[in-house]
Amino acid sequence: GEMTNAARAYLASFQEDSTGVGAPAALFKLGASLAAIGQTQDACVTLAEVDLRFPGDPAATDAMTTMQSLGCS
Repeated sequence: GEMTNAARAYLASFQEDSTGVGAPAALFKLGASLAAIGQTQDACVTLAEVDLRFPGDPAATDAMTTMQSLGCS
């Protein structure tokens, strides 16, 4: 339940301010939380979105690394 609640919180945070300074990290953490609860396909889509929306941000680098470890295509 903890990771499901975390995913909901990160989604809410991102939706509140999708262009703010914390948005890249919130989107990355949402993707990581989805992966942790076994929603790998949704995690891959979300993590790819980090790099699309915020190229060059450290969260985008983390997202790409996580995608590789999950085997996202």
